[in-house]
Amino acid sequence: DDQEPIEVNCHFCGKKYHFTVDELKEILKKILNDFSVTYGHSDISVGISASVGVAIAPQDGNTFQELYKKSDIALYNIKNASKNNFSFYK
Repeated sequence: DDQEPIEVNCHFCGKKYHFTVDELKEILKKILNDFSVTYGHSDISVGISASVGVAIAPQDGNTFQELYKKSDIALYNIKNASKNNFSFYK
C-alpha cells in the first residue's frame, strides 16, 4: 500500500475533492468508524459496519468498467479477510 505519493481526484455528491492516498486512508478510517455501530433493544442487538474497495486510475484502469470491476475485487478481498475495513486493488 505504501507506494510513491499519488494524488487522488474524486467526485462525490457533485463536489470535487483532491487529496493524497495517505489522506484517503485517513478519510476511509473515519468513515468506517462512523458506520460501525451497534443498536440494541431488549435482548436483541444489531451491528452495522461497512467495507470499502478502492481502485485508482490510471494504474488500475482507465474506464468506469475497469475501475468498477477492480474496486469490487478489492471490496470482496477485504470482506473475506475482515469486516469494517478498506482495501486497495492489488
